[in-house]
Amino acid sequence: MSMPLKTLFILLGFFFSFSLFGQSPIEDYNASKSYTTGALVLVGEESYIMSGSGTSLGQAPASNTSVWTNLSVAASALGKPVEEVPTLSTATILGSLPNANPPGSDATGTPKIVRMSVRGHIGTADDERFMRLSVSGNASVMVRAIGPSLGDLNADLAAVSLIDPEMFIYDNSNNEITANSNDNYTSRSEASQISSISSSLSIVVPIKSSESASIADYSTGTYYANVRDKSYSSSYGTRIGWVGADITDTSGTGKFTGVSTRGVIKPGDGSMFASFEIVGDSNSTRKIFLRGRGASLSTLGVANALSNINLQLFIFDNSPTGTSLIDSNTDYTLESNSAEIASKAKSFYGDLDATDAGLIVDLAPGYYSIWAESETGATGVGWVGIDDITE
Repeated sequence: MSMPLKTLFILLGFFFSFSLFGQSPIEDYNASKSYTTGALVLVGEESYIMSGSGTSLGQAPASNTSVWTNLSVAASALGKPVEEVPTLSTATILGSLPNANPPGSDATGTPKIVRMSVRGHIGTADDERFMRLSVSGNASVMVRAIGPSLGDLNADLAAVSLIDPEMFIYDNSNNEITANSNDNYTSRSEASQISSISSSLSIVVPIKSSESASIADYSTGTYYANVRDKSYSSSYGTRIGWVGADITDTSGTGKFTGVSTRGVIKPGDGSMFASFEIVGDSNSTRKIFLRGRGASLSTLGVANALSNINLQLFIFDNSPTGTSLIDSNTDYTLESNSAEIASKAKSFYGDLDATDAGLIVDLAPGYYSIWAESETGATGVGWVGIDDITE
């Protein structure tokens, strides 16, 4: 896979809402633009600051006070005229707001994972792509299954993406939650909300009518989003699907604690990835457990399990390519904390094989993606997992 296309795939899991600390420029509000925390805008005679976790949700500040705050509120708290507020640092302004907490954090300001996604191949009508999603607390969650929209990002993807994704949501006892399952999201009562949030959060804009999505309340537990191509035909073979989950109100206490997916990994475009976003206090970190499993799957009866997995961890940044490699592993036993990796893996899903990859890293708020592919260029079944193991 060429680096530009690989970078493009990584970016599918990233949602642009950086926290800004420093002086913020002011501009006329544009409803079609996604804004970041600290952005200052004018709407008529009123001025607002993006005080939430970023993105405007396509709504004017006056009608979306959950993420936009009128500067008159901050001015009152600061004891300054409104016109002087934009010259102050973002941290000063946000810190002045009543009951202010770091964007996307809970009452303690502790960082948390609020967005997760997986991408991979779906080979046959019965070979579904699944996303295991673990939730802690109560949260309103939007789950999306994307196929045709991938072609809007790059013409090459149009020929290899799912044609008509269909999504089924299950609980940890394998009971389908039919109210949350979906074929075409436009049939949902919250269709306009899905469209609005999707346009603000993801590179995949807008979500197409043939794609699947739902917004529902999820309580603590593990859930599975299974996706297949409703229009599957053997004539077009293996295709790429993307499944993502977003907590729609990051100011609450709900958070994600894990995500994983399993499927065929091929060389080049057939690589598998999972991505996630951590938001909250920039001075704190989360302890994240990353795994790329291959050979150990054979002990679970998985045929054609892939050996020699190469796991790479990227962060979205301002580098020329948009992402930077911050860690990698091809054999977890080579890590200095291999004993801890093995112990954590056993507590989750069983023993790792020596050729499986694993990392335990402390990560600050930001946008991350892990990429798994064969170290030798082989094709086989692999598994990628991310879990927050902060104690």
